Amino acid sequence: MKPCLLPVLRQKGLTLIELMVTLTVIAVMASMAAPSFRTFAANQSLNSVVSEMRTSFETARTTALSRNRQVTVAPISGNNWMTGWQVFVDSNKNGSLDAGEEVVQQHAVTDKNLSTFASEVNDCKPNADVKFSYAADGFLLSEHMGGIAVEHANTERKKCVAINRLGRARVCEIKGGECK
Repeated sequence: MKPCLLPVLRQKGLTLIELMVTLTVIAVMASMAAPSFRTFAANQSLNSVVSEMRTSFETARTTALSRNRQVTVAPISGNNWMTGWQVFVDSNKNGSLDAGEEVVQQHAVTDKNLSTFASEVNDCKPNADVKFSYAADGFLLSEHMGGIAVEHANTERKKCVAINRLGRARVCEIKGGECK
């Protein structure tokens, strides 16, 4: 008997059933990962904003000391810190950005799920004026002491940028009625 001259055809690729099982496994794994990714992204957004705020307060304090002028950190629009904030040299010491006053820094907040809230934690109670002004000696003006409490709609974590009497800013997490 003579051997067959035609090569044996081998199967290449996947069958429809194998492909559907693989896609089902991927879909199940992706649906399990999505909620934890949303929480991770929310925590990162919260961390980023409070870190930028702390840096702005440090910049304001340093600028007040180096220029021997009053420097203010205030929301860009009204009383809402989550529209963004600015650091400016407050030449006339009125706490508002006026024509001719230098803007040192300006930050915008792009995540619409972030918001501030009125915290009852001692280190993080909001001040009455909403703005924070540093005197030429780098100390926070006494009527502007307080903090900014920030939360994100997609996570349980709450953070605060607390400013002490000396004008130093720190970030803490609000847990159990304390700023830790």
